[in-house]
Amino acid sequence: MKDKVFIAWSGNSEVATRVREILKEHDYMGYVGGNEDNNSTRFTIGDTVIHQMNECNQFIAILQKKDGNIVSSNLYFELGYALARYGVKKVHAVRKKSEELDIPSDLNSFMLQPVVDGDVETFARGIVQYFLERQKMSVDENKMQLIDNRYQLHNMIAEHYSPSGSLCSDYELAQYILFYMHSAQMFGDEKGVFDEISEFQRKHYQEFSPELRMSVELCIAFLKLLLEVKLENGMIFVEDIAYSEYLDVTEDILSGLSNGETTGIFVDWIRLLVTEQNAYAHMLYAGSPENDDDTRDSLYEMVITAALDSLELIKSFVADHPICIENNDNTGFLSLIRAYLYRNLFVSYKHFGESEKAFEALEKSKDERASLKAKFANGAIDSKIYDTFLMEYYLIIAEYIQYARDNSLSVNMVRLGIELKKIGKYLEHIKAEESEKHNIYVKRIEEYHKELIGQ
Repeated sequence: MKDKVFIAWSGNSEVATRVREILKEHDYMGYVGGNEDNNSTRFTIGDTVIHQMNECNQFIAILQKKDGNIVSSNLYFELGYALARYGVKKVHAVRKKSEELDIPSDLNSFMLQPVVDGDVETFARGIVQYFLERQKMSVDENKMQLIDNRYQLHNMIAEHYSPSGSLCSDYELAQYILFYMHSAQMFGDEKGVFDEISEFQRKHYQEFSPELRMSVELCIAFLKLLLEVKLENGMIFVEDIAYSEYLDVTEDILSGLSNGETTGIFVDWIRLLVTEQNAYAHMLYAGSPENDDDTRDSLYEMVITAALDSLELIKSFVADHPICIENNDNTGFLSLIRAYLYRNLFVSYKHFGESEKAFEALEKSKDERASLKAKFANGAIDSKIYDTFLMEYYLIIAEYIQYARDNSLSVNMVRLGIELKKIGKYLEHIKAEESEKHNIYVKRIEEYHKELIGQ
């Protein structure tokens, strides 16, 4: 069962009762407002309504004529209570398209949706269709804050199929899981979240919407890939089986998107993240010592294609969804994604000896990292995530210094010398803590640092 939906009505309960029956076909539990069956043990209709609404997660208000053009005044009370309890995204107010109602103008212009005219059946199905379309809502919260607050995401997953009812729609949860996947990576909790989402899939897979299925499968596949990453002889890589298993999942997801299996903003999010993560997966496998030169060349070409495609998808995403600018996703989460992509391009262009393109990509990655480090300093985000930002920043700075030196590039070496000292202090700090932050990427920074200071 997805959600419990309170159905308020004005006029008569016939349409509301039919809406409840149709909702059940879509795995929603509906409650028709008031004492419809005359079986309440409560003292008043008001007691019954409040009790029902407190047990529900969403609200449908069906505004119809009662006397003349007047709508029942009780419905306005219920509507106000619902807005306060559930929020605007969970409240769905409807009327017949042709019916004139004497209602407050603010309500009519703000949230009242006219739906198809017709008999009870036609009207009820129009209401349910509108309700189902509204389940496909964008997650508008700032994505870095969501990633930072991973316990909120954990609770959304834990409560989704609980008796108390979900905290969001399937469609929204599919988006939340995408950010939970990144939260696991940034908190270094890949194994914990992998186990959690795998168990969630095992228990509820038969209840998943197409969007939730795709999101869960991508999360499991990507975290499993990260758990297989190795470091040998200065190379960070995955082996062929891990790479192949991950690609099998992403190819299936992209095929589902092409076939129109799902719609809305979720499509844009998952296509962007799959394409970006594919670039990383190709790069990881390119580093495998088992590959011959031709295979490695092909993989780095695939990295370049996927990374450039991802950068174009980000541009389109921001243009199509202005909320990304309004809630600072473009300078937060999407900036992080761009930093990853530019580094992937740097590594690939470097492999092919295209020094000008490599250095341009490296500078762009460095600039994105520097912006993130500055933006989220001073406690703006969880210390573990900020530690990850620092680690990734010093990794890119180490690569930048080495590449500039090796290629005799015209850069401010005095400034880079200062940054080199900062890298040394950072490594001393990590070593003193002897914490889990001492991972394969920190080891790579250590290797760069030793080379740069001549040890």
